[in-house]
Amino acid sequence: MRMNKNMLAVLLVLFLLGAGACKKDTSVGKDPYGDAKEQLKIKLNTTAASPGAGSYGDVISLTGNGFLKYKDSIVIKFNGQPAIIKTMSDTTLQVQVPELASSGMVTMNVGNQVFPGPLFTVNGLMQVDNTFASFVGANNGIYRILPLPDGRYIIAGAFTDYNNGGARAGNSGIAAILADGNLDKSFKTEGRIKGIVNDVQLMKSGQLLICGTFNVNGYTAGIVSGLALLTSKGALVSGSGSHINKNGDPVIDTVPLFKAAFDGAVYQLRVQSNGDVIAIGGFNYYLGKHYYPAGKDTVITDSVRVSGVVRLHADGSFDSTYNYDLAAHRGKEMMNGYISNTYLQADDKLIVSGSFTKNGATTVNNLFRINADGTLDPSFQIGSGPDDVVNYVSPLRNGKFLITGRFLKYNGASRNRVAVINADGSLDTGFDTGTETGPDGYVYKSMELGNGRILVTGDFQHYNGINRYGCAILEPTGKLSTVYNNIGGFGFTQPFFTVPLMDGVNADDGHSTILTGSFNKLDLKQNNRLARINY
Repeated sequence: MRMNKNMLAVLLVLFLLGAGACKKDTSVGKDPYGDAKEQLKIKLNTTAASPGAGSYGDVISLTGNGFLKYKDSIVIKFNGQPAIIKTMSDTTLQVQVPELASSGMVTMNVGNQVFPGPLFTVNGLMQVDNTFASFVGANNGIYRILPLPDGRYIIAGAFTDYNNGGARAGNSGIAAILADGNLDKSFKTEGRIKGIVNDVQLMKSGQLLICGTFNVNGYTAGIVSGLALLTSKGALVSGSGSHINKNGDPVIDTVPLFKAAFDGAVYQLRVQSNGDVIAIGGFNYYLGKHYYPAGKDTVITDSVRVSGVVRLHADGSFDSTYNYDLAAHRGKEMMNGYISNTYLQADDKLIVSGSFTKNGATTVNNLFRINADGTLDPSFQIGSGPDDVVNYVSPLRNGKFLITGRFLKYNGASRNRVAVINADGSLDTGFDTGTETGPDGYVYKSMELGNGRILVTGDFQHYNGINRYGCAILEPTGKLSTVYNNIGGFGFTQPFFTVPLMDGVNADDGHSTILTGSFNKLDLKQNNRLARINY
């Protein structure tokens, strides 16, 4: 086949372009590391300081090499707090432990470069109790700790083992511990609870009511879910139900005496002064159980439409006088959001916090109070209230309430995630974190300690510019304590942040507090999901 002149021209152009593309490029680009700074010839050893623990003002020794060359640039920090270098040689630094330092890593800054050093424990007025049996602790989160009149504590959560008690101990979701943290082996559920226990409350009878997302196995009448009544030793509170089975034979079955369930999770329980129980959760229906009515071989379930807050009698039966619309035959409409926490006052009024803007048709920004009969309390005057989520509300000994969360204002006044309100819901202007930043992240669990100071925890890194890593002690005025913040923060087994503290209870006549949560370390020490701090 013969080519025309146009085709020959195209081929010639393509050949010339290809030849040009094959020529080697001998130009040299910019060295990507050409602007890199020369590596500093200095080192801070990570071996233990001498001594490895000390108090504010103590002088300790750090070792390394190459210090003198950079003597005018070295900054030593104790868990982020700058320290005074007292003396220096090329291989040794004599450094004074600074005020507001806390247990953690000692670092050396030279310009913009940071060199890790040893871990150091700061001694002070706050100490983790090493005699408390929490080294092994629980193998998963402890969400609730309940003190009992006999000096024991009930712990509840997502764990399946405590202090290596093993499966035979039957401590899934709930266990009893002694005052020293050791397992109370006399408390046994025989492994019948399968799942997570969110809360536990002491009933007027001395029995224990638990709630969560669990099943209770062993009843011939079927599985009980989400709610269960236990004796003070962990046994299920049961009765007998007689009926005639399908074959015409008389049968006696074991049935639960607390005859209530819900179609969703129950997060919290609150026991009123008359023994009635308020249940709070993510459910839409109350399910009342009737076992073998009139001796028939059947279980009847009564369902009632509800909306997250209901009241039950001590036997689990539904109370239609509380937060209930008799005309509509259903629970009253409540929040347009979610509940994060509740607190039951001594007068049986319930303070509710969370993320919402309404309760029914009434505007209530993230906080409101319910009367003992379930109606909204109009005397609780929050004004415009907190402008964002309230994660936690807890009582103070002076009758006021501490609230913490994500909010930045309360009724128009600046309050950075921590505030105190009066008994009537108004802001306590005497409590203020000051003109500084307060916490630089969200605050979750908060509580008043036995000595009147306030513990706040969350995902913040600093409080008023001081490194606190999710755990800070405040003075009653709201300012960061200068003498009670020596302990380091919480540690986790997970490679990500989780809510560190779930609950706490003061002990030893106000000289210590037992903390529970999802942490596995506190103040550089292994404490699996619970720890006792002394002060």
